[in-house]
Amino acid sequence: MGDIAGTPGPQQGVAEDFVKEVRQEVASKLNNDPEHITHKDAAKAQSVEHRALGYRPPPGSVAAQAQSMSDKVEHLNQVVEAAQKKLDADPESVTAEDAKQVLSAEHKVVGHLPPKDSISATMQHTAAVNKHSIEGDVANEGPAVPRGRRQSVAAAEQSHNSREKNYENAAQEMKERLESHPEDITKDDANHLRRLDTRAHGATEKGSLTAQVQSKADKHEASKVSGDVEPSAPTEAAVKAVEDDVAGAALSSA
Repeated sequence: MGDIAGTPGPQQGVAEDFVKEVRQEVASKLNNDPEHITHKDAAKAQSVEHRALGYRPPPGSVAAQAQSMSDKVEHLNQVVEAAQKKLDADPESVTAEDAKQVLSAEHKVVGHLPPKDSISATMQHTAAVNKHSIEGDVANEGPAVPRGRRQSVAAAEQSHNSREKNYENAAQEMKERLESHPEDITKDDANHLRRLDTRAHGATEKGSLTAQVQSKADKHEASKVSGDVEPSAPTEAAVKAVEDDVAGAALSSA
């Protein structure tokens, strides 16, 4: 005899546990690692919640939050890519408005001010250097610098020396890796060295060690198997595919 009407059977109970597990997994990622939320996460959450509710997940649900965050992350990646290209190609053109745009995109994803080594911090520093350079050209024949101003300049020079030292240490390590194990150079290595180089010098010069490391990392990235690009949105086909995976996982766990 089958289950009494209205009483969940063992298969339904397993499916409900799976839905709960997926919700918790995506919710945890939203809270602890929002910058890595993808459209695939959103599609997965939407699929299980739709199956559990019988209709499209409402605003405020885990699926809706994941979709919103994945859109913000995609926008952030686009903004960061454009900002990095500007830093590499024409750092003198970076403005405070450019830095503000990156900061806004980062803030929407992480929910707080980005760390000091973030791309927005690099943009702000570069914009400040550009502004100071322009103002310095105008005020070359200005009055003598007061004592407080001289102390500020000395502190700025000390900070610059610290940034230069950080870059030199990282550059030495990366140079040794290029000579001994170039195949181990990753995109993260290139991004880290580029941040330090930009903070120390305000720009990355063509042919520099940073450019060589970036080139090596790009070659490694290009050699990887394609197909890792996330869809721009959880299409019906993507949701259907995830639904099939969810149903299969629930049945195999029964």
